[in-house]
Amino acid sequence: MSGSNAKRLGFEIGASLACLLLLASPAGAQELFGLPLYPGARPMTSLDNMRVNGAPLQAAVFLSRDDTQAILDFYREAVRQRKLELLEGQFSAGRRYVGFLDRASSRVHLATVYSMGPQRLIILSAMNPAPLLSPDFDVPDDLPVLDEAEGLTLSEDEHGADSEVTATFLIRNKKPEAVQAAIAERASRQGWKPEETPQYRGLGSAFRNGDKTLLVRCELEKSARSRGIEYTRVHLIRLKADGSTISPEE
Repeated sequence: MSGSNAKRLGFEIGASLACLLLLASPAGAQELFGLPLYPGARPMTSLDNMRVNGAPLQAAVFLSRDDTQAILDFYREAVRQRKLELLEGQFSAGRRYVGFLDRASSRVHLATVYSMGPQRLIILSAMNPAPLLSPDFDVPDDLPVLDEAEGLTLSEDEHGADSEVTATFLIRNKKPEAVQAAIAERASRQGWKPEETPQYRGLGSAFRNGDKTLLVRCELEKSARSRGIEYTRVHLIRLKADGSTISPEE
């Protein structure tokens, strides 16, 4: 078994045990972060050491083959039944969420859903969103974030000796191809070398620098708030050590 597969299996076993303990608890305990577990969803991993814009984020990841709308409807009904303050929307095309705001703790609890091939990724999470509104964090020197980036969000996750850093941002009125070329040029100046490997097929362009891997994905996204303005959404994922990640083909 490869290091990548062993790591994924370890995550899945750990998450499965956690879910089994939850399911063995008294009625009402079959939930995470104030949200019920989606029926039949397969646990993938828990993100216990993740930070977004410097703030801690509690999250767990599940996979389901059910339709996106069915999953969102399930969580929408769960929030309504509990008479909580409903939140719903989308982070980007194909990445939709349903959840609630707990005003007592100022924490947002979300079920985020998006497609990965024939499966749906379900992320249950909870965090105080204040750092997202007024971020105060340093971008790692080896991430090729462009100067004109808007709405930058930085997430960090550690798994023992391994680590993952993801930067997401928007570039206004530039096509994905032009943004990709600009990022590749900046990455080259930072010491990144292009890498061709089937492991990252479907995840974006891959670069290598020592024991670190950089994945770059650019996609066109029209602004829902400003007609006539186009944005390219950029995802930069820096993986250290074995470079394992969830493949959309799984």
